[in-house]
Amino acid sequence: MSLLPRSLLSRRPLLTALGRLGWDNVARVAFYRAQLKSGWFERTLPVGKWPTTTDARWFFERDARPPPVPENLLLFGSFAYPIEDAPAWSTNYLNGVSVEGRDAHWSRTSDFGEALGDIKCVWEPSRFDWALRFGWRIRNGERQLLGTLEHWLRNWCEENQPNAGANWKCGQEASIRVMHLLFLVDLLEGHAAANDIAIAGFVRTHLERVLPSLHYATGQSNNHATSEAVALYCGGVYLKRVSAGDATLTRQAERFEKRGRRALEQNVAALIMSDGTFAQYSPVYHRLMLDTLVFAELQRRRHGGAAFSERLYRCMAAATRWLADMVDPVSGNVSNVGSNDGAHLFNAAGLPYRDFKSGLSVACRTFIGEGEDAAAHAFATVYAKELGEGLPPAATTDNPADQESPATGSRLDGGFAMLSRPQGRALLRLPGYRFRPAQCDANHLDVWHKGVNVLRDAGTYSYNTDAERQAFYPGVNAHNTVQFDDRQQMPNLSRFLYAHWTERQHFEVKRAPDGGGALTSTMTDYCGNTHTRRVESSATGWIVTDKLEGPFAQATLRWRLAPLEWQAHEDGTESSLCRVRIDGSEGRCSMAVATESTHYLQESNVPVLEYSVIGQGTVVTHLEMY
Repeated sequence: MSLLPRSLLSRRPLLTALGRLGWDNVARVAFYRAQLKSGWFERTLPVGKWPTTTDARWFFERDARPPPVPENLLLFGSFAYPIEDAPAWSTNYLNGVSVEGRDAHWSRTSDFGEALGDIKCVWEPSRFDWALRFGWRIRNGERQLLGTLEHWLRNWCEENQPNAGANWKCGQEASIRVMHLLFLVDLLEGHAAANDIAIAGFVRTHLERVLPSLHYATGQSNNHATSEAVALYCGGVYLKRVSAGDATLTRQAERFEKRGRRALEQNVAALIMSDGTFAQYSPVYHRLMLDTLVFAELQRRRHGGAAFSERLYRCMAAATRWLADMVDPVSGNVSNVGSNDGAHLFNAAGLPYRDFKSGLSVACRTFIGEGEDAAAHAFATVYAKELGEGLPPAATTDNPADQESPATGSRLDGGFAMLSRPQGRALLRLPGYRFRPAQCDANHLDVWHKGVNVLRDAGTYSYNTDAERQAFYPGVNAHNTVQFDDRQQMPNLSRFLYAHWTERQHFEVKRAPDGGGALTSTMTDYCGNTHTRRVESSATGWIVTDKLEGPFAQATLRWRLAPLEWQAHEDGTESSLCRVRIDGSEGRCSMAVATESTHYLQESNVPVLEYSVIGQGTVVTHLEMY
């Protein structure tokens, strides 16, 4: 007989999932929601007004003039909108809908309104990516842009009074604005006169918004926790530097810095696994986290702060090596696995969104003390002195475990296993989650060849879209794995939470001297269906063996292919890079078309090879690489 009350038995999957999140995190989120509902934030962080005195209004150009020519507002690295005056900060540019009640307190705004669409489309211009691109161009001689930069900054403040409207809703969004503005100060050093009065007021007001909800960010166990900690730390360092003669601001700055440092140490230790995997199982979010930590360390060096702990530097070295393993050496791109929100922070130089190599080079120099030339990244120019200082003593402790790579197959906490062969590699996404899974991608396989992601993941598209896309992109049918009876590997409890997290029942790695070998992974889903996948390198490519067992009636194996010219065959398909051939008992091959999203809110068609089989059996896929 169960010890749980009957009313809770039907909720056992939910209770189990919440327990996996951690009851302390559940309590943090519940407390935050209670604060919202009770109006606590409205009382403690009321809607305010920016100072109107002249000295408190200008940032980099006292006598700003309206922009003489339109400038483009670039969203998510791919959508460009010409702006003649200043952006409409409360408008979703993709559908033209504006936020209702933009003067209301941020706690009264909604994240997922149907008419507005994806709130990220409103937040994106307020991240100030454009300010960094303007700053980079000013630094490189386009001084006429200084007026445009100043005009947009002032206009943002006029249209976004403290704590009013959707752009104050998210603590991480406020934190990104702070980090980007502080980087802009360094970027324009010697090229424009920064007004510390206005900048300090902006930073302080934002940190006053971030700090009271820091517990909510911690409860998310994701990039919010690290981003907000970095903003508090760096913002505190800046405010302390410019607060001479203001004892109140000095005390407040020291509090921000101390809380930020403490939260950063705690969250890095909690969210980066021993093999360097970040809690979100995503190269894009991993880059976001790594970029913010690089910024924190470079700010610490520039302003002479005490070194972080030895533990933090070990974690960051491991996280840097993790991303190094993920980046394709030919294209500089990464597999499109995990969630993707379109973020590319500190991208002043306007590098392509899918360029992961440049930021990685800076991280290698920051946390490992070596790496390729990072000249393409703006950090390399602005922080050349700091990058040349070498590692702090706390970061140079000899720890052989830190030198291990996820690709060796020896440490697989994060669930990523790799094999390599001449001109290519294979990435197997293992079942088993320490943190909240975002997608049904257990036993997904990515294959790269000659810089092309030949077998690939569908991506994310959007966090708030129509029901069909909302179900497709995180689903098993958007991955290179097996689907049983048209069911998902894990059932949804809510938009961002699954029940019955898949477990890793068995994993085995056999390593060959040339980097090849074999990986074997077994999982059983909540319906009792078992999928064992073996991936092995061969003289001509890869052999993938899928053994299917359980009470299912039908199973479908999918291979999502690169957008190349593919010629269908009875047993598979072929392109200029690869021949895919499937051997199986009583199965049927067919070609289909599906979508993928490599950039947020953009999608395109890709061919998909599907193999359907009735009942249990073994399917062998031969990948011959050309």
